[in-house]
Amino acid sequence: MRFGCQAALAAAIIRRYLPGERRRHPTHFDGMAFVTVVLGLDAPGSCTGGFYVQPQSSRASRLFVPLAAGDAAVHRYDLRHGVHVKSGSRYSLVMWIKPSQESVIDGSLPWYQPASDAGDADAQHNFAKLLKSGQPGQGPSSTCDVKRSLQLYALAAAQGHAEAQRALGQMYFKGCSGLSAPDAATASMWWRRAAKFGDAHAQKLLAGLLRWGLGGTDVDVEEADFWDRRAMEQESSDDEANPEASVRAAKCSRREVEPIQKTIVECARREPPQHEQLKLASVDQPEPDMDALFGPAD
Repeated sequence: MRFGCQAALAAAIIRRYLPGERRRHPTHFDGMAFVTVVLGLDAPGSCTGGFYVQPQSSRASRLFVPLAAGDAAVHRYDLRHGVHVKSGSRYSLVMWIKPSQESVIDGSLPWYQPASDAGDADAQHNFAKLLKSGQPGQGPSSTCDVKRSLQLYALAAAQGHAEAQRALGQMYFKGCSGLSAPDAATASMWWRRAAKFGDAHAQKLLAGLLRWGLGGTDVDVEEADFWDRRAMEQESSDDEANPEASVRAAKCSRREVEPIQKTIVECARREPPQHEQLKLASVDQPEPDMDALFGPAD
């Protein structure tokens, strides 16, 4: 109350990143907190990498923030951030803050509605994600609202919000119950926009769509290769000297994939009996699992 606010602690989490355990927390927004406090618990030099902020969807904008014991980073719900511990060990205390004790008790997230109405693209994206999944937004009675979610994703996407564009594409690709049938062409449009903003996930989704001609789209192996390379370049720069990155690149080398792609395209142009060749050509590179590749919207 001293500073004219009624901030309340909603959750406190100890996170650790140790050799042999998880080393990353992928880029995300803290959708369930108005403000997040990240408190460092390690001595200087305990790890390389660590907590980072990422102003843009592209990983090229990523900036690591050193947090020694007692150092704190404070940010709102609208900051992309994550963790990548490249070596060593890291511990931190993460605290989620809400604007009032009432919002902690009833599970509401009252800041999203006014911020969304004011045109905040990050708020629109986060709120849309919550509404689509049925998580609480304005109170304990909140339920899944796909129609409103689609509207909010569209508003954020129109402002150039890459994650919203990607999520909107996923909703159109799979179809929205009671709203629209699957629409691969519209999905492709939104994924392409997000891909151009540097969203690696959208780049992979678009590449898969074009490579396999999913949803009736035209096969375009050349463009699929382009977006696959763009996504892989981001992964390689993220992994830096990680030998696993070289292994992934070797498995996806164009020289190995091209003969398979050529056979697939040729068989697709022939009569149905020839499709047995397609099965043989696809043994080492099966058609992707749709639920895994085009899973829940962000």
